[in-house]
Amino acid sequence: ILKPSRAATPPPIVKNEQDQEVPFESKVLAEHSEPVEHLELEHVQGYRGHDRHGNVLYSAKRKVVYFVAGVCVVYDVESNIQRFFRGHTNDVLCIAKHLNGVWFASGQAGASPTICVWDSETPEVMIGKSTSVKSLRCLSSLCLPDARGVCSVCFTADEDHLVSVSDDVFHTITVWDWRKACPVVSARGDINKTLMVACNPYDYASDGLGTVVTCGIKHVKFWTIVDGQLVGTKGEYAGVSSFCNILNIAFTPRFTLTGTQDGMVYVWEKGVLHTVLKHAAECPVFGLCSVQDTRVHEHESEPSHFILTGGRDGVIRVWDHDLKPVEVGGIDMRKAADKLTAL
Repeated sequence: ILKPSRAATPPPIVKNEQDQEVPFESKVLAEHSEPVEHLELEHVQGYRGHDRHGNVLYSAKRKVVYFVAGVCVVYDVESNIQRFFRGHTNDVLCIAKHLNGVWFASGQAGASPTICVWDSETPEVMIGKSTSVKSLRCLSSLCLPDARGVCSVCFTADEDHLVSVSDDVFHTITVWDWRKACPVVSARGDINKTLMVACNPYDYASDGLGTVVTCGIKHVKFWTIVDGQLVGTKGEYAGVSSFCNILNIAFTPRFTLTGTQDGMVYVWEKGVLHTVLKHAAECPVFGLCSVQDTRVHEHESEPSHFILTGGRDGVIRVWDHDLKPVEVGGIDMRKAADKLTAL
């Protein structure tokens, strides 16, 4: 009976370019080593708007900031040049702007997701194990080990803290000292999914947090720190049906505004519904923002604010500081876009 030999077969010998005999494997590896040249990201096409809204921001340097896939884009419209933050390892789900207009925070999807705080104006630096990836500079990285993603983030009025909502069973709300990359306090959010968190920039408390507002599926809540604990109170609807999905949040010095799925804007004062504005019937309000009126009015001691609303109807509507529609009506964007997802 013939049995196969277990003796190792010596590797074939070949000659290299110097006519020297070398093992075959060594020659193959030498010829297929990593190339010196690397691909460099120059331009990103597209924008994630099919399932996200309120995610296009404007920096203090007049640049458009948004995200697509796992990349945050800083777009200079005048020069048509894009720069990128590439510190995420999964798709980006949310973004927020610091009050200085230069720093941004972004949160990603996936298990044990990361929130990155980064500078939109610093020169790009090399990141990762490979020296081929350029990215804007990361200032801080916050990890959420028990979450499946980061639903929303925002900076607080004192600029030193950041609030996040986790995609977990409890929709956990966490207040971070983002410079030290450590959590300060956390609490369970609403039982229903939370779509957005926002901090009132006009409400500055001694704890640095002020009032935080969350909204989402059939709820809106107002959060403050009481005796070291994060406490949430549901908004008082004052007779209006509360079974409505709240999509986004904006602030004026007096009011908190929330856009709804049925085309209304709820105006809140100290957690109680003050009035309701109608953007368009059965038209989700995807875009909502408050803009300061820079014109000087002798009879006013403080600058007033305009309110802008935009939605699936493709129309931007303008409201004055008395919550009345501006006479010019709306800005019709339907020829440029099917719907508005951010303002």
